[in-house]
Amino acid sequence: MSQRALLALLAALAVLAVLVVWSQRVSTPPSAEGGKILPDLQAALNDIDKVTVVKGGGTVVATLDRQPDKWTVMERGGYPADVGKLRKNLLALAEARILEQKTSNPDNYDRLGVQDIDKKTAKGVAISFAAANHKLPTLIIGNAEGTKYRYVRRAREAPSFLIDRDPDLPHDTAQWLNPIIVDVQPNRVQQVTIHHSDGETLIVEKADRAATNFTVQDVPKGRDLLYAGVANVIGNSLRQLNLSDVEPLGQAAGE
Repeated sequence: MSQRALLALLAALAVLAVLVVWSQRVSTPPSAEGGKILPDLQAALNDIDKVTVVKGGGTVVATLDRQPDKWTVMERGGYPADVGKLRKNLLALAEARILEQKTSNPDNYDRLGVQDIDKKTAKGVAISFAAANHKLPTLIIGNAEGTKYRYVRRAREAPSFLIDRDPDLPHDTAQWLNPIIVDVQPNRVQQVTIHHSDGETLIVEKADRAATNFTVQDVPKGRDLLYAGVANVIGNSLRQLNLSDVEPLGQAAGE
């Protein structure tokens, strides 16, 4: 082969190598380190009207449904959802960026907690979104890495990733409910009256807001309170009165 032909061949190979590298860069999906794990979520946040959280075995944890004035949990008869928790997780996922690509081997997904969510052994939870004019992938949220990061995988895609956020999606339906029943500060309570079923009545009260402790009326002669503030727990009973779960009245057992 002549020197001219050899140089031409080397030049052609160099051009081919450049084209291959360029095509690989162009065809790389938005999964490169530093890219967002859900690049379209930020623009869709105001249009999301339903969020579904599913755990192992395909069991639905919560279907969060957007109403004109609130979010509700469909699995609890439309009871109000914990909007703060929902918003915090959505923002975390919208901002989450890829720190590192991890395994693409399904045999190793269980180590990161990113198995297909229809498997009964799946440890993670999957979150999916319904938003007008937006098509967003379902994201499987796996194990935490330290206190700041999470392993995730987009459903129906092979690669898993470590992201720079730590979204916390509860595995229990009740934890998606707005927990507050009523929250009355103790300094707003002047008197509490308790009527017992045997007809006995107990009254605790404060003479004014400046008083430190509630006093108990009609303490029997010869008896004393165990300590001065023993009745304060009654006066504080409406402070952060939270629920553990709810069910529709028609489904409640017993009285």
